[in-house]
Amino acid sequence: MRALVVVVGGLTACYSPELRDCTVSCAAAMDCAGGQVCGSDGFCASPEVAGRCAGTDGSVAADARVLPILDASLTGELRLKITGKGTLELVGLGTCDPEQHPDDCTYPVTLGVALTLHASPHSDHTFETWTSVACGGQGATCVTTPILPVTDIAAKFRKIAVDD
Repeated sequence: MRALVVVVGGLTACYSPELRDCTVSCAAAMDCAGGQVCGSDGFCASPEVAGRCAGTDGSVAADARVLPILDASLTGELRLKITGKGTLELVGLGTCDPEQHPDDCTYPVTLGVALTLHASPHSDHTFETWTSVACGGQGATCVTTPILPVTDIAAKFRKIAVDD
């Protein structure tokens, strides 16, 4: 039995495609589970159903649950927002510094490719936290993989308190 690993919104699931017809897209029979063939409509199905998964209007059979496959050539947008005084380095792509760019920084990125960000506070500030889900719970270095057309990442820096 072959299993398909599906990643959507950062969640990973394992799915056995032989459980239902018309649930996995294919380009050749080797993409399908045992007993299934790749139909002319591009879906894995038993031989008696093959080719009838997609309707004439391009819709998918009512019981199908087809998820898009990320294409490495697909690009998205990464938007960086900074609260407080500090910079965000997007390794290999640039540095976002609100003192030089007062608006949020935007970078084109390839969907499905991991990115590394480093949060660096200015001299009188400290990195406090990432305030976005994509980097939540990580330290000053964040590794994330954008899978949505637009990914927002926000970092918060706070001023260091001076003892009197």
